[in-house]
Amino acid sequence: MDNQPGYPLSHLGPDDAGRGAAIAGPSPFLFTGEEVLEVDAFNSASAVTLTISGTMLSPTHELVPFSFTLVPTTNRVVTTTRVVMNRGWLLHVRVIASAGTPLLGQSFVQLRFARGFTSSALILATIASGYVTASTDLFWPGGVMMTPLDGAGAIRSITAATPGAGVDILETVPTSARWELLSFWAKLVASAGVANRNVELTLDDGTNEYFRAGTTTSQTAGQTAQHVFTQGAMLAGADNVFAFPSYIPGNIRLLAGHRIQTKTTNIQAADQWTAQYLVREWIEV
Repeated sequence: MDNQPGYPLSHLGPDDAGRGAAIAGPSPFLFTGEEVLEVDAFNSASAVTLTISGTMLSPTHELVPFSFTLVPTTNRVVTTTRVVMNRGWLLHVRVIASAGTPLLGQSFVQLRFARGFTSSALILATIASGYVTASTDLFWPGGVMMTPLDGAGAIRSITAATPGAGVDILETVPTSARWELLSFWAKLVASAGVANRNVELTLDDGTNEYFRAGTTTSQTAGQTAQHVFTQGAMLAGADNVFAFPSYIPGNIRLLAGHRIQTKTTNIQAADQWTAQYLVREWIEV
């Protein structure tokens, strides 16, 4: 009768944990020596170290603490570790960013209960999942399960790659990221080549264009002007620099591989673009 559900924990011997799933205990996660704690991390922030710590209850009723670290990559590609735990029940577990300063939307972690030690391990359950930041942790029990697209996302101000002279700006959403474009500021230094430049901002999926907006005023030869695209309406500034405002729609999510481009009619060989843009970023798992 020792193995029957509901049998008092105080009667369990040190070998009882491996006899089957019928043992009642203080946690649904019973490690018998064949299960592992799998940690999957998807990260875009630099210099992050994750520390995973918690406590196990052994079959002999001893509290056994554990702690280990994981250094995820910064390219949003999954970094996985599988740790063989002491036999017993998982009582609690916590993940913190012990190094680095990830923002919400930059370091997503999944804790999983798995059987097996290789990449073909059988996932039995997800214990906890969510974003870890410099000031908030991921924990079980009591935590709220999140998906990578939950939450406010990370606000990132990005300097666009400076194109060559006479070339428009082209930015591509990186692998495993999802962006919402909040604003796009670009400066065009027009050369003395005689032509009126007309500027548009386009969004496409890598092939097919699905949004285009343009400024309503032409930029003349020899003129330096700012072209500003934001969610909602805006007014031109009064900083003695020509500013041509336009708009972008709200809540458009750009998947990996989608592109943000300027399209400049009559661009001249010596014209030069620079740009800064603001996005809200999530990790796409």
